[in-house]
Amino acid sequence: MTTHNLPPTELGLDARAALCQRRYPSELLAALDALDAAALRAEPWAALLHGRQLCRLHSRFAEATALIDDALAGFRAAGDGEGELWALAEWLVMRYHNGAYAAGQAAAAAALARPMPAYLRAEIHFGQFLCLIGAVQPRAAVAAGEAALAVLDTEPDAWLQRIGRIQMLRNIAAGYHYLGQVCRAVAAAEQAATLAQAHPDTADMRPWCYYELGLAYWRHGRLSTAAELLGQARRLAEDWQHRELWRWAVAAQGHVLRDHDRLEAALAAYQLANCWGEDPEGPAFIQLRQGRLAEARWSCETLLSLQGEGPHGDALLLLGLIELKSNQPAAALDLLDRASTEYAGAGLHYHQATVQLYRAAAGMALQRTELIEHGLRGYLAYAVREQLLTCGWWMPDLIEPLLIYASRYQIEPAWAERLLAERFVIAPPASPIVSPSHEHTELEIARRMQLSLLPAQPPLMPDLDIAAIIEPAAEIGGDFVGYFPRGAEPASGVRRQIGLAVGDISGKGLGAALLLSGAVVALNTVAATGAAPAHVARALHEALHPYTSRSRMTIAFCYALLTQQPGGWAAQLAGAGAVTPLLRRADGTCSWIETSGFPLGTFVAAHWREIAIDLAPGDILLLFSDGIVEAMDAGRMMFGFDRLAEVVRQIEPTADAQTVVRTVVGAIRTHSRAIEPHDDITLIAVRVLSGASNTRSL
Repeated sequence: MTTHNLPPTELGLDARAALCQRRYPSELLAALDALDAAALRAEPWAALLHGRQLCRLHSRFAEATALIDDALAGFRAAGDGEGELWALAEWLVMRYHNGAYAAGQAAAAAALARPMPAYLRAEIHFGQFLCLIGAVQPRAAVAAGEAALAVLDTEPDAWLQRIGRIQMLRNIAAGYHYLGQVCRAVAAAEQAATLAQAHPDTADMRPWCYYELGLAYWRHGRLSTAAELLGQARRLAEDWQHRELWRWAVAAQGHVLRDHDRLEAALAAYQLANCWGEDPEGPAFIQLRQGRLAEARWSCETLLSLQGEGPHGDALLLLGLIELKSNQPAAALDLLDRASTEYAGAGLHYHQATVQLYRAAAGMALQRTELIEHGLRGYLAYAVREQLLTCGWWMPDLIEPLLIYASRYQIEPAWAERLLAERFVIAPPASPIVSPSHEHTELEIARRMQLSLLPAQPPLMPDLDIAAIIEPAAEIGGDFVGYFPRGAEPASGVRRQIGLAVGDISGKGLGAALLLSGAVVALNTVAATGAAPAHVARALHEALHPYTSRSRMTIAFCYALLTQQPGGWAAQLAGAGAVTPLLRRADGTCSWIETSGFPLGTFVAAHWREIAIDLAPGDILLLFSDGIVEAMDAGRMMFGFDRLAEVVRQIEPTADAQTVVRTVVGAIRTHSRAIEPHDDITLIAVRVLSGASNTRSL
């Protein structure tokens, strides 16, 4: 390579040596800090080193850009080809930070046609990678990153090879993530962190490595580990005065809190960071999670207008979720399909899997089984392959009913149950948590209020044997039951009826108790009229939606209305996000009653379909909360649908309802004996007695 060096100065020679060797003596950095702008511009190597220092060590991108631009211009003016290439390596990084991706790509392609040492070529590939990632070209970006790693394998200097690999591995992790190779992304970030930890002179690279590894774990769904690493990145960024990195790490901590459903804490993190990190759609998503749908829609539409011809996939996906929450599932499906087309064109398989999951949600809202199953199969097959415990834009109120559906209908059931266990089942604390005295008093008052509202035992009903149990996992549970018997009125043709309700508030403690009290009052009002199950669900939703939208709680609910008829009972059932009821016929065969839907409070408005079945003497109907099937053993294995059906199938045909309840609860306790229950256990068993077949006057 021909070089035309500027007249050397001692400072310039020292800066050149430091840059080419990637070692930065503290006395040299101090000397650079003491120079004014004019002095730095007069010495391109010094300006370049100081610009790199400001960018890589302190995230001061505006100042770094000016110095690196000056250095590049100086080298070109002097005809210094070597200096120009070293400056180009830094200039490409600044094109990424300044959003000038096309200019960076063009410059990288031209530079790579020139001869240069292996490490420097890897640096140019790295800049090319960043600009391609910024332009949402992940396949080309990963190719550039892998080219950099291949070149580094030929670098004879072990130190340069180490720092080059650290830099490229931690960054290529994001590229692998976008391509949907989540396990590979985590592995790359882990390799970078391990290399940075193994050498004392790479301490300055650890903040970035921990940040990227924290993001990789967050995108993988390993939230606790992600939170720990992002906390380390934030603390190291403080020590090294990485301004932007500190903000990004705090914002990423907000993402983890958001996915833990701690929205207030997440907002506090975003406010502290004064940014949304690498998620420009973050404000719209928080508004969506908070139920502020009009604001979320405006945010997404504004973002679309600002993005112009750029990628719109995330904004379209969020608009689809807004339509879904607004009870417009057909419009949601159209937007989700448009997002999927964009993601497919860019090769963003992780995002495509997310769309598949939410297409299943739209299918459930539309009551289209083929959409539910296609979407769940697409998402869960990908999740199994990548061991994924999350998705993009995590919406727990939509996702939990889908995972329960997948478990019930054997759509990758093992992984669906793993996701339920990891993301929706809270492990009990290692030791009891002692509440402050005032909180204990409030909880005791709420507990007494709750107990006063719930029926102590099922009513006696001719020709039916009814038994039930409700066991709160905490001082105040979120489960409730209701019984609504109506006597026959032969003169008016009204037959004997009983309504049976099981509900589960998505929360515990005082807030759940207060919502539960409102739910019970509203339920008593509408169910006492003998209303059909779908009407009961709709009326309860309309009464409680103003409160559920503010509290972000939902209510999984199942209601059955049994009407006596000659030879038995006619049952109408509606489910709103509750576990589907189980029916055991007199001959011992078991089947699930196909109710499905989202919990009350999930959407602005919604409708629930009814299922009609006939019950004959000896048949047993079971309604229960998810604490039954989600009960876990010490290995976090759920009790599950199949185990429950098998337990019920083996019960003696002559067993009464109380024996059925006792047998099921006993099996659950045996399964979960090593750990404390994480959720309330609620079960109603109804057995049709033989006297029903002889009923004539109803």
